[in-house]
Amino acid sequence: MRWLKPILLILLVLIALTSWYGWDLVYRENTAQSGNRSLKIPEGSGWEDVMSIFRKDSLLRDPESLNRLASWTDYQDRVKAGLYRIKPGMSNKDILRLLSSGRQEEVKIILRSSWNKPQLIAYLSEELTADSMQLVNLLNDSVALTKYGWNTETVIAAFIPNTYHFYWTTSAREVLDRMNREYDGFWNKERKRRAETEGLSPVEVSILASIVEKETSKADEMPTIAGVYLNRLRKGMKLEADPTVIYAVGNPAIRRVTHAMLEVQSPYNTYWVNGLPPGPICMPSIQAIEAVLKNEKHDYIYFCAKEDFSGYHNFTSSYNQHVLNARKYRLELSKRGIH
Repeated sequence: MRWLKPILLILLVLIALTSWYGWDLVYRENTAQSGNRSLKIPEGSGWEDVMSIFRKDSLLRDPESLNRLASWTDYQDRVKAGLYRIKPGMSNKDILRLLSSGRQEEVKIILRSSWNKPQLIAYLSEELTADSMQLVNLLNDSVALTKYGWNTETVIAAFIPNTYHFYWTTSAREVLDRMNREYDGFWNKERKRRAETEGLSPVEVSILASIVEKETSKADEMPTIAGVYLNRLRKGMKLEADPTVIYAVGNPAIRRVTHAMLEVQSPYNTYWVNGLPPGPICMPSIQAIEAVLKNEKHDYIYFCAKEDFSGYHNFTSSYNQHVLNARKYRLELSKRGIH
């Protein structure tokens, strides 16, 4: 029986080693970074794709140990797409539990005023898995947009500039679904009542607000400018808004609108057409929308940028005074070499 003790000793050592290996594989910290890191698993990814991301982004000290545990626990067949946060101190068990739960992180989406449709699409496709072509196709699909009450010209109004949180895997249609709900929530009874008082629909408010947005960066001046445009609409005058000309020409870098540009035949050129253009020329800020809804009541019909280039405007109800104001501004443009 003297051989029994050595065998038992060997067995105990093997058990201890196996236990230590098992503990090390399951519970030992395996993150390689001191701060939080993002792991993005695209739709349709398999386990090998996930491991490639771990290796490429150097997220783990020992990627192969995670690979072995995933194989033993059958996680390889339960890959869930999404954005996950890999935190310092996580073990292989923590990582696989997180990934198998599908509890992905949300992405902060900041929609900024003044963006047009191409800028909006470029931003969303960069931040989410929604493909740019999917967004382009959806936001230009008149049949699909009818379901929401939009058309290809007005749909930009659905995107109220603000901060939102989306899952990284949000599709193009899910984006529009969400923004449509946000839009319905934004246009509460009070805002609809104010719009009706001005003789406008919510979409028309957004269209006019987009022009106000492009006319001035001065929030305190927005209600005054909105009042000018509403005065013109009520008198049956053309809006004659320079930002609509720039939009119609398609060159946002224009610094000086010329007489030739005023002749561009476009439904967005308010020097050429009466009333509002068919859709917003940009995403108007909440501030600009509120400026239309709470516009300043006055008798101004004309306004022109101040010649001091302060960003503010001279307002008047007199055409002759407006001509003088415009002349002073044009002279200053020429003096500064702006053509």
